[in-house]
Amino acid sequence: FNLEADQTTKRGLVLNGSGLLQHNNFLLGGSVGFAVDAKSVTEYAAGLGYSEKGQFEVTGKLSENFAKSSPPSLLLQYIHYVDQQTTLGANLTHVLDDTKTVTAELGGTYKLNKDTKVGAKLDNRARVGLHA
Repeated sequence: FNLEADQTTKRGLVLNGSGLLQHNNFLLGGSVGFAVDAKSVTEYAAGLGYSEKGQFEVTGKLSENFAKSSPPSLLLQYIHYVDQQTTLGANLTHVLDDTKTVTAELGGTYKLNKDTKVGAKLDNRARVGLHA
């Protein structure tokens, strides 16, 4: 469990808490931000997952950020560990508002050495992302 306090000029004092519980291969976690001066929740996230170390991970997360006026969204993610250098993954994000926007992403990473990793992803709007 973790608790932090941030002082901002825009929102004043914000308390952020998070926690993660694990039982065997199952994970359950969440986080919440609370603006003390406004006496309101600024954001939250709750997730669960299953992991087979070195093989794959499946996770789901529900989140919302009130400070950015963003609607709640649901993220489903799958990561497959091909070997020690290579991972492949897929994300599906569904915005829970009237637009019902869905974004799908496929991607992967390759570890060149202990300090350098490269990756790429492609989404359903044909946008390509590269990172190193």
